[in-house]
Amino acid sequence: RCQKLSERDLPPDQLLQYFIKEMFGIVFKMATEDLGFWQFCQDAETIKVLHQNYSKHTELQQGLRSIISRIMERGVRNGSFEIDDIPTTAHLFLTAFDFCWKELFILKDWKHTSQSVNLMYGFLIKAIQKKPVG
Repeated sequence: RCQKLSERDLPPDQLLQYFIKEMFGIVFKMATEDLGFWQFCQDAETIKVLHQNYSKHTELQQGLRSIISRIMERGVRNGSFEIDDIPTTAHLFLTAFDFCWKELFILKDWKHTSQSVNLMYGFLIKAIQKKPVG
């Protein structure tokens, strides 16, 4: 599903923002529509199982980084972004949103989390946008 999100015909900066927001929105929607999922995510045993199956988490993170890297590569190619090391930048970009995941699951407040995602995105995009010459 995340792959489909990244295939929209948008400029790279808008696509990156759309992808990040939708990724959070999908998880929030699942969590609010399926209370079992929400309880599962907050259960101590679930957290223990997740730590034991960290390779799945790593696999998911790698997939998300790969999608973000492709969007960033597109932005570099079309002159929107200026990035020297795309894989590392994609990793840092994704990691910067970790606190938003915690907010989402602790506060259960989409409006607040959405604002945090927007603020973080605004901060990060400034670092990778190509600066005008002159």
